[in-house]
Amino acid sequence: MVVDDGVATGGTARAALRMLRQAGPSRLVLAVPVAAPEALEALQEEADDVVVLTAPENFQAVGEWYRDFDQLSDDTVIGILSERERLSRGPDVSRGVRIRADQVHLDGDLTMPTALRGAVVMAFGEGRADPGWRATAASLRRAGYATLLLDLLTEGERAADGAEGGEEADTAVLGERLSAAVSWLRRATDAASEPVGLLGSGPAAPAALVTAARRPEDVGAVVVHGGRVDRAEPHLASVLAPTLFLLESGDSFVRELGEWTRGRLAGRSELRVVSGAEQLLRGDLGWRQVAVEASDWFDRNLARGPG
Repeated sequence: MVVDDGVATGGTARAALRMLRQAGPSRLVLAVPVAAPEALEALQEEADDVVVLTAPENFQAVGEWYRDFDQLSDDTVIGILSERERLSRGPDVSRGVRIRADQVHLDGDLTMPTALRGAVVMAFGEGRADPGWRATAASLRRAGYATLLLDLLTEGERAADGAEGGEEADTAVLGERLSAAVSWLRRATDAASEPVGLLGSGPAAPAALVTAARRPEDVGAVVVHGGRVDRAEPHLASVLAPTLFLLESGDSFVRELGEWTRGRLAGRSELRVVSGAEQLLRGDLGWRQVAVEASDWFDRNLARGPG
C-alpha cells in the first residue's frame, strides 16, 4: 500500500507504484486523502485499487486542503529513520522450550522479535510444526509480537486420540495447561510485562477461552479458530478479553455454534468465516487470511487489555 499526503500531478505516486510493482506484490493499493481528478484518472492504471477521500473539481494544490501543511525538517526525518534502524536491527531469537504443566511437559517454540510490542501464545492439540501455522506466526512477529507455538497434547495422548488430533480431549485439562504456559511466559521471558494474546485452534480453541476466563489479568485478547468452542461453556461468562471467532466454513451448524458461544461471553466479540480455512493444514493459502485477521485483532485489542 502506497500512502501519499495528496496527489497534484501524480508524478511521485506513479514512481513509487512502478517501483513497487517490480517487486511482484499480489495486490498494489494507492491511498490518498485528496487528489486532482485528472491525476487520479491517470493513476488508475498504475494500481490495482485506488482509495481517495475526495477529488474536488476546484483542486489547485495539496496544501489548500490541510489546516497545517508545514514541511518536515531534516532533523525530523533523520530521527524517524534512525529509530526505524534501531528497531529493525538484529534477527529474531528462536528456541525450543519445554514447559511443565502439572504432571506433563509441553513442547513449544518461542521466538522473540527485536522490537517487542506484545506476545501471542499459539496453542494446538498438535500442529505447531505445520508450515501454515508457522507462516502465521512469522506474520505476527513482523507485526512485533513474540510467538510461543505450543502443542497442548503430549505425544502419548496424540497417539491415543488417533487421527482426530485430540478433539475429544478434556477442555478443562487443556485450559490448565495453556494457563501454565501463560504463567511460564510471564515468568521466564522478556515478555513478562507485555500484553498477552491467545490464538487457539482445534481442541485448543475452547482451552483458550478457559484460560482467558481464569487469567483475566494476563490475557488481553483471544482468537479462536475452529474447534468445539461450546465445550468451554462453564467458563464463558468469565471471559472478559475481546474474542474473535474464525469459522472454518459457513455451515449453519458451525455458525450457530459460534454465535451461541459468543452470546455467553462477558467481553466483546466478533465472528468471521475465513474462506479456505478448512484447507489451512493442507497447504492452502487460507492461512494468509487467518494471519491477517489475527494480527488485525491483536493490533486493535491487545494493547487495551481485558474488558
